[in-house]
Amino acid sequence: MPTPSRRQLTLFGLFLASALLMLRWLGPASSKKGPASDSFADTPKEGARWSTASAPMALAAAQQRSISPPPLARRDAYANAEVLEEETTQAETPQGRVQRRIRLIRLPELKNPLVLVRDDWQMPPNGGQPILLRQIAMVADHVLVKPVDATADPAEVQRALAPLKLELRRRMPSSGVWILSFADPGLHTLDEILAALAGKKNLLRYAEPDYLVHANLLPDDASFSSLWGMHNTGQSGGTEDVDIDAPEAWELSTGSSNVVVGIIDTGIDRTHPDLAANTWTNPGEIAGNGIDDDGNGYIDDVHGWDFANDDADPIDDHNHGTHCAGTIGAQGNNAAGVAGVCWQVSLAALKFLTSTGTGTTSDATEAIAYATAMGFDLTSNSWGGGGYSESLGDAIAEADAAGILTICAAGNESSDNDSVPNYPSNYSGLNVIAVASITRQDQLSSFSNYGEDEVDLAAPGSEILSTVKDGGYATFSGTSMATPHVAGTCALLKAWRPDLTHHEIRDILLNTTVPVPALEGRCNSGGRLNAAAALLAADDLLAGLSESVIEGETGGPFSPSALTLTLRNFSNETAPWTAELDAPWLELSQTTGSLEPREATAFGISLTAAAIDLPVGTHSGTLTLTNTQSGRVQSRVIQLRVLPPVAYENLLDDASDWTLEGEWEIGPPQGSGGTFFGHPDPAAPHSGSLVAGISLSGDYSIAVGSPQHATLGPVNLTLYHDAVLEFQRWLNADYQPWVEAAIEISVDGVTWTSLWDNGSAEVADSSWSRQQISLTSLADGAPEVWLRWRHHVAQSNAYPYSGWNLDDIRVRATPNARLLFSGLPVEMTEGSAPINLTVRADPIPTSDLEIAFTTSAPTQIELPAPITLPAGTEEITISLAPLDDLLADGSQPATLTAQADGYVSANGAFTVHDNETATLTLTVSGTMTESHLNVTDRATLTLPTPAEADFRVQLTSASPTDLTVPPFVIFPLGATSVAVPLSAPDNGRIDGSRTVNLTTSVTNWPDASASVTVEDDETTDLALELPDAVGEGSPPVTGMGWVRLTGEWPTDLDITLSTDLPDLIDLPLSITL
Repeated sequence: MPTPSRRQLTLFGLFLASALLMLRWLGPASSKKGPASDSFADTPKEGARWSTASAPMALAAAQQRSISPPPLARRDAYANAEVLEEETTQAETPQGRVQRRIRLIRLPELKNPLVLVRDDWQMPPNGGQPILLRQIAMVADHVLVKPVDATADPAEVQRALAPLKLELRRRMPSSGVWILSFADPGLHTLDEILAALAGKKNLLRYAEPDYLVHANLLPDDASFSSLWGMHNTGQSGGTEDVDIDAPEAWELSTGSSNVVVGIIDTGIDRTHPDLAANTWTNPGEIAGNGIDDDGNGYIDDVHGWDFANDDADPIDDHNHGTHCAGTIGAQGNNAAGVAGVCWQVSLAALKFLTSTGTGTTSDATEAIAYATAMGFDLTSNSWGGGGYSESLGDAIAEADAAGILTICAAGNESSDNDSVPNYPSNYSGLNVIAVASITRQDQLSSFSNYGEDEVDLAAPGSEILSTVKDGGYATFSGTSMATPHVAGTCALLKAWRPDLTHHEIRDILLNTTVPVPALEGRCNSGGRLNAAAALLAADDLLAGLSESVIEGETGGPFSPSALTLTLRNFSNETAPWTAELDAPWLELSQTTGSLEPREATAFGISLTAAAIDLPVGTHSGTLTLTNTQSGRVQSRVIQLRVLPPVAYENLLDDASDWTLEGEWEIGPPQGSGGTFFGHPDPAAPHSGSLVAGISLSGDYSIAVGSPQHATLGPVNLTLYHDAVLEFQRWLNADYQPWVEAAIEISVDGVTWTSLWDNGSAEVADSSWSRQQISLTSLADGAPEVWLRWRHHVAQSNAYPYSGWNLDDIRVRATPNARLLFSGLPVEMTEGSAPINLTVRADPIPTSDLEIAFTTSAPTQIELPAPITLPAGTEEITISLAPLDDLLADGSQPATLTAQADGYVSANGAFTVHDNETATLTLTVSGTMTESHLNVTDRATLTLPTPAEADFRVQLTSASPTDLTVPPFVIFPLGATSVAVPLSAPDNGRIDGSRTVNLTTSVTNWPDASASVTVEDDETTDLALELPDAVGEGSPPVTGMGWVRLTGEWPTDLDITLSTDLPDLIDLPLSITL
């Protein structure tokens, strides 16, 4: 089970020496509901990290890439640092020399000042100014590790690592990350240490560098006196109403001090007149007593913590953190200064950036973990830098499990985060909100990063006035300034509706943005933050779609076959509603209804027969939902992407059709590699059990050698045009000229043409992604086509990465001539009346066309006889008759294929349901406990007689959050019983024992059901913390006694207090958590 958050539950004033507590639940248990690199703060940073590019392969004609500079000019962030050691190598390219440099430098402002910097420079051939291509820095004399056993004795770990001479520099209290240091680092010591630790998987979950991150500002003239981001009247050349509608939101709520926002930054000037009243104070800590009163590992952390300097005074010595704090929560309605999005809120200073705006991922990780441990509601993260960090990713995931939002700036390099990941905004947790910046004219800010998949929304970030240290005010620009607008709105939503989960807040925020043309395709919501709309939605109906994109080949089938629309009524009034669709290929299962307060419902959206005839392309339909009581209208766009049919498919079920060279191999992925750069290989295939990849056991060799290829083919495309290569990619590779990663095509097996290469972009994929490349100019109509993936270490001093991983390779193409079915049903019942359908030829034949039929299920349907389609005739009707096989064989899958010379075959799939019946019995023995997955000895399906064929049994859990089951199990021929796998996921909540109903079904058979008891795995032990002694006659002091419970719980808890010395100790009779 994931580590639950440490939450301070309650405190009370008392005089006591001992106490006994009794616990009773108030109300029934319920389940929880819920639907990089270049460092930056506000402008292009001086000195950027590696551009860890995903480099998607666009649907385009064959092309060759060359080295090009990054989108914004960069400067060396460490140009003025003391250099202790340096090494450079060079390689020639058509654009001139590229220089690779490694430096060991000293940064005295850091508590661990030895830093290793790697950078690459383009040296123009005419002797012009060198261009910094990429830069990354990390602490040179330590690594970050996390033991497999979180309770491991540090002394034993150090003994196991004795040959490496590592010392435990620090064990982070909140994140559990260990910092292991080593003496006398050189340019390659860190690499050597990480390589050695990579072989200690039995001891360490991971070992990684401690990257440097930054906050860099572009201060503007402080004369901008209007907060245009809150309320834009057109001032200073702006466009009226390009804002977040803050005044309208303030009519509903101005915030609450009960909401705590952790500002992970350069600290906060808590003495600022606009911030002092909203500064968070730790209720479990007594200031200045030198004691860790709340037991969180930090002494006197009254207003937060300074992780950069390891002290209890997180005061801002830079400006950046105070500026962000002011946008989130500068005191409002105080006739002075500025107003934050929240007029009342608790701002906790989690300082990890130094006075120069530099910090480390280890301190950032600990700051996020601290916020989780203290039970904050969200964190605001206006910083970035370094590569992917497993420790930081873990901390964000643990914050998600604890119900904490992580709001992150998208970055300031004018780059696409879908191609060049930016961290932390590119972490994939459902608690992460990635924020781009817009101008007062509703344009994407020139510096702002973007990404249709990886960036969520935009907010005001150019020329933002806010607080700075020493009681001042200034105007800054950057995604750093956009982020606190979003963080403040999340805090405002939590204050307005405290019962909202963090996932619900995120859903509301992203579903209430204002559509902006300049943001279309630049962020996944396509819109600008609107605080007022978000608060109104939290008091109204909210519609959520299970998916927004349906996909499939011409004629189907399509996936998913249906969508689920969920409606939730967040208001305190009954909400009548109507829903309608404007696309004839979509239909709703329900178009009207009414929801009581806090009630939710779900219904289906399915495809109609009209979807079958849609041409290749993307088709859009709009769902419109209206609350007829409030008048609020919402819309959701649903896309149907119709793809060309598959002309060739290789799902890597085996090594057939492949020729492999060098380190290429086909096998199960191992999740290895990524020791120094990029990400590890996948731990699982995209589908099936095998992948094709380079060195599946780890990083590729960096020895210079000949190109190595994985070649696939030949593929016959004689009958096709508009061919497209489609495959799943997971690639991590250095960039050219050091390492080539490329895809090539040949139509004779001798001459090869490049389709794609990695060019000047490092590629660092952390997930499978579908890639598509056009082959049309080279492969259309070709009888033989070969495709190959290239890996080539071309220059010395290349960096080792995990390399290529491939899966699910397809060539899609439009047939020159094809047969099509129309009217083929998706399901039939044995013995029912024959069904008429048509077979259509495209194009219309000029001579008689002989068509033959085959099926995968000859016992289920009567196969149509061969037919002749006369010349000049487009289609012909045939009859399809389901057979009665007299077997109790459930629902059987079937396919029908029509074939004719010179035409691509028509293929259709359908299901034949049984007309005989049998009685299934579902038996459950024992109980399930949370965190137990895929248990096969608790639930059993039985038949009174052996099964007469393999058949599928559908499974449904009444509460998937408590008990999950696979969609179906196969009951095998001849069997009388089959096990039903059960999984009880850990929900991280204290919710006691629950009963979940499990139903099994076969169409036209009676259902079988049974109840499964799911037991909680969270502890319900209370912890009581008391002082060692109190003086007789001392007045009551709140905070001297604490009752604590770890985790989350669904209802209030009533705790009774008692003592065996009632004459000496005065304490409350009960408290409520």
